Amino acid sequence: MVAATKVFSHHKNLRQVTRSELRDVPTPQATDTYSPVSFDAVWTIFEEAIDDVAVAALDEAGLEIAEVELLVSADEKLFRGTRSFLKRGEGFGVRLVSESSHNKRTAVRFGIEGLVEVCSNGMCLPGFVKASAKRHVPRQVPEIREAAHTGIDGVQHFLQVMTQDRSMMMATALSDDAFLGFMGRLWGHKVLGSNQLNDCASEWAQPRHAVFERRDLWSAYNAVTEVLKSVPLRSRESRYVNLHELAMSEVQGQRVQRFGGDANAIMSAMGQA
Repeated sequence: MVAATKVFSHHKNLRQVTRSELRDVPTPQATDTYSPVSFDAVWTIFEEAIDDVAVAALDEAGLEIAEVELLVSADEKLFRGTRSFLKRGEGFGVRLVSESSHNKRTAVRFGIEGLVEVCSNGMCLPGFVKASAKRHVPRQVPEIREAAHTGIDGVQHFLQVMTQDRSMMMATALSDDAFLGFMGRLWGHKVLGSNQLNDCASEWAQPRHAVFERRDLWSAYNAVTEVLKSVPLRSRESRYVNLHELAMSEVQGQRVQRFGGDANAIMSAMGQA
């Protein structure tokens, strides 16, 4: 039986805007050391990069554009723009991401995320790091343009890895007891906080989407990413990467091999190694 639990907000503290509204977001006054670029200009540069680097490659792989989403914080200091591509009939795709700020907290960044169609859950894969331009220095537009191209240049490889990893997770059966053990390891690695464990257990027991009624690692993975939608964007990315590492170590039957030394120490302490 499919039953919804909590409704998790996909973009905490961000609101969706139109392109016209994005153009109207004010850009702070430039100084000798601070030269912000408008959110609209950053998005224009990224659109050009997508057309140059990604569109043909994704079309060849059978993906088509699904959605453009422009998000701005309530104080109009943070921006996140995405263009999503889906492989129809397969249920997944990629989300090309642009991020910027007008409060000097975040560099202009570009990158690739995975996308699950039925729930819009995201995926961040190890080894695919967002490319950044320097933080709002004068004459930085050429650096932004270079970062936009670099950040999505590996989209074909990202898609290949994501497709392979997803298939392996779907082929890995998971009992209720094994799911609880997996949740414990995610808690130990700070992917999940204590308050999120019950929400994940509910998502596993009564998934809101029928496709995740299967008792496998892919359903467990999406139970976690559903709950992580409520985590602020700045901390969500590292949790996604660590989740993916730990999930793939479950597939391999060697829980800590891909994650590294710190995981070995934590697993030994938890009696899980």
